[in-house]
Amino acid sequence: MPFTVEQTIESDHPDFQNESRWPRRLLHVPSMTSYPWRPGNTYGGFQNPQYVAISYTWGRYALWDASDKPHVKALPIRGVPWAIPRIDPDEHFHVKEFRRVIRQTMGIVDKHYEFDYYRDERALRKTPASWLLRPVLRFLERHRTLFEFIWLDIACIEQRDSPIQAAEIGRQARIFQHAEHCYVWLSRTPHERLARLLSDLAVANQGLHDEPYDSRVPYDGSHWVTLATQALEELTADPWFKSLWTLQEGYLCNHATILSREGRVCVDGTRIIFKSASLNYIFELVNRIMNWTERTRISKENANLNRLIQTIHDTGLSALWYNNPMGLLAVSTKRKPTREEDRVYGIMQVMGPEFRVGKAANPNLVRSIH
Repeated sequence: MPFTVEQTIESDHPDFQNESRWPRRLLHVPSMTSYPWRPGNTYGGFQNPQYVAISYTWGRYALWDASDKPHVKALPIRGVPWAIPRIDPDEHFHVKEFRRVIRQTMGIVDKHYEFDYYRDERALRKTPASWLLRPVLRFLERHRTLFEFIWLDIACIEQRDSPIQAAEIGRQARIFQHAEHCYVWLSRTPHERLARLLSDLAVANQGLHDEPYDSRVPYDGSHWVTLATQALEELTADPWFKSLWTLQEGYLCNHATILSREGRVCVDGTRIIFKSASLNYIFELVNRIMNWTERTRISKENANLNRLIQTIHDTGLSALWYNNPMGLLAVSTKRKPTREEDRVYGIMQVMGPEFRVGKAANPNLVRSIH
């Protein structure tokens, strides 16, 4: 059944079920075309396509006024009847960076970085044969495309208030949980800095846990407390950790691989099997720190220790580790949404894929509200 542009805004295909696991739209990256769902779970002729999803933040950095920096272009996306938001490159990220990251996710899968980014001798011993093998493997990994579709909010959710927009906002849990892979883009954190911060956090963690249980053995953990605090504060200074919507996405896809500003991953080369850093890796380190605070002999009145604990609670990292929805509700008061009602819509899906309130539960309310 053919659809007009107007129909795609106001209604779904007659056969689309709101309880479906499939998104209403997916972005085909090779052509940068947003395709709507069609019967048989097809998108632009591709049936049951595997897709990845990316969590990032952009709302407070959008240039909504056409007269504001008119030279700034939006991400070029075909097939949508709405205007793609333009992002202020002076405040957040450039469209070229955005495109590069999107393309990167098409080939990123865990354990595929040992030859691209990890050049330590432990990854591949330096032998005469390795001088030929290394560039060949890097070329293959760099040019291997594993996916063609991505779920990207600005390309897959109607960007104007409408029943369709409200309904799709209420389906975030389904969308992220059925993605083949999820990624978190820390768009303000360069790769080298991200690697250093994760390393500092891991090293500080080990230093804290080296505190002996025997109270007769002296221990001064002030250096490790300071290092852990500084690493966490700098890491969570990235806007991703400030957004209300990403709080929900971090809960829904805590296994998501972390991407630096350049779209690269950090690899833990200390293991036999290479493992790229994920949200769970950060959550695990933070949880170990919290466990240490329960048994340390450092006074609970210590200002530096309190600062570390407060940072963990304020950023929601503790609640995210415990998968505590009510804990996230408390953390949401620390974050500033664009609209006050987003304090509810921004995290409602942590209560489960069937939990929807307000206009997300009844999209027809959009007409009466606006």
